[in-house]
Amino acid sequence: MTGNGSEAGPTDERGGEGCWFAASLMYQACHRPPREDGLWEERIVLIRAGSQTQALEQAERLGPVDEVGYATSEGEVQWRFVRVDRVCAIEAEVLGSGTEVFSRFLNTEEAEGLARPLK
Repeated sequence: MTGNGSEAGPTDERGGEGCWFAASLMYQACHRPPREDGLWEERIVLIRAGSQTQALEQAERLGPVDEVGYATSEGEVQWRFVRVDRVCAIEAEVLGSGTEVFSRFLNTEEAEGLARPLK
């Protein structure tokens, strides 16, 4: 998928204008006491917008909303929004079961890293 940057798109089932986009939001866990290993979360969210630029702006506003902190048995964790990694247009006219909402190419090292369980 690639963003098309178009200013207009199809009408959705609710009558809204724009296109669907998938935005990849990156969060980092900050631990107290600090831990050696870093923990990140990649969150993919759907955004309805008139352009890729508008989708990026919406994603940047959404990211900080989901920052959260909590206590664990090992201390405290604060999830902090770091960045919008990418915004990709969803090419489908209608979202439904089996619709591709996000894809990316990985090299072997990245793919193997995704297959390793978290410790």
